Amino acid sequence: MKANEAPERIWIDNLDEGFWFDSPSGNKSIEYIRKDAFIEKAYTYLNEKCRRFILTEKDIEDFIDYMKGE
Repeated sequence: MKANEAPERIWIDNLDEGFWFDSPSGNKSIEYIRKDAFIEKAYTYLNEKCRRFILTEKDIEDFIDYMKGE
């Protein structure tokens, strides 16, 4: 499965079994989100909600690189 075809979120109940679900299957489900999906949501939030701060395109690029670990 290619990254852009992977679900945005998955839930895992038991890491030892290696099974994942597309919705929570129990109280102990751990949610995982694709890194690119998380970065896109954070970017959207900063771009739309933080208008009172002056964010340049460079600030956004630096943020994205930081979130990617670069």
